[in-house]
Amino acid sequence: MCYPTAKSALHAATLGFATALEGTGIKVNVADPGFTATALNNFQGTKTVEEGARHIVAMALIGPDGPTGTFSGDEGPLPW
Repeated sequence: MCYPTAKSALHAATLGFATALEGTGIKVNVADPGFTATALNNFQGTKTVEEGARHIVAMALIGPDGPTGTFSGDEGPLPW
């Protein structure tokens, strides 16, 4: 039961930092890489590491008018 608790804490921290840094130009978001084949899941994921990293890199490079305080994947925003 650690995963749901950790995910909730990450969401709360993301929103807290996004709110605290509003107006500074710093964006705080969570990027979901999807089911990526890594050692964490014994390489059972359906995405390569490169495919999983694509959205993360895109979120790291968002401009000043980009979102903040969001949780998103390849398809866009995801529900918290």
